[in-house]
Amino acid sequence: MKPIIIISLSLTLLFVSLYSSAQELNTKYTLSSQFLFNKFQPAVVDFKTKNSLKTDLNYNVLLEQVQFIKNGKILSIVNTEDIKAVKIGSKVFIPVEKKFYELVYNDTISILLRRTPDLTLLDDREGPFGVKLTTDSPDKLEAYLVNIAGNTNIQKINTPKDDQKEIPIYNRYYIMFQGEVEPAAKSRIKRMFSDNKKELKAYMKEQNIDLESISDLKRLADYLETNHL
Repeated sequence: MKPIIIISLSLTLLFVSLYSSAQELNTKYTLSSQFLFNKFQPAVVDFKTKNSLKTDLNYNVLLEQVQFIKNGKILSIVNTEDIKAVKIGSKVFIPVEKKFYELVYNDTISILLRRTPDLTLLDDREGPFGVKLTTDSPDKLEAYLVNIAGNTNIQKINTPKDDQKEIPIYNRYYIMFQGEVEPAAKSRIKRMFSDNKKELKAYMKEQNIDLESISDLKRLADYLETNHL
C-alpha cells in the first residue's frame, strides 16, 4: 500500500504544480510585460443570450482589456455589449463599458476590482524648453503587441526587460448592483442606495468602514443585503 500512496501523492503534487504554473500571475508590468497571466489560459466567454464560447484568453492589465490570438496577432475583445462575463482560469471579469474589471465578490451586491495603470511613464518625450509631449499610450501599448504573438498559448507572453520602466498599477474597487456599477466612494454608494442614505452613513461611521478594504466592502454589502434589500 505504501508505494500506491507515494505514487498518488506524487501525481497530486504534479497536478498542483502544473495548475499553479498555468495560473502563474504577473506582478511587474512594463511595455513588454502587460498581461495578468504569464500564459494565455483556457477561458469561457458567457453571453447574455446564455450561449458561451471556449477559447484561450488573457487579461491585459495595461489596456484593461481581455485579449485573444488571431492569425499570429494579439487582439482585444471590443464588442462587449452582449457579454455577461469572461472566465479566465480561476478569475472572472465583467465588462464595464469598453473595459473589464475582475469580479472579486459575487452576490446581490457584487464587488469589482479595477486595476488602473499609470501610463504617464510611457509619455516620456520632451519638446522645446523641456516641455513633456504627450503620446497616445494605448496606441503605443497595442503597437508593441501587434506581431509578437507566435505560439503564446504555449510560451510565456510576459518578458520584462531591464531597461523598461515599471508601470504602477493601482487597485480601485467598484460596487455592482442591479447592473449599475459605481466606484466604492461614500458619495457614490449613498447615491446608489439613496433610500437608505441616513442608515448607511451611520453604519459606515459606526463600523469605520474602509472603502479600500475588500473585507470591509464585503461587510458593507452583507449589511445592505440583510437590512435594506
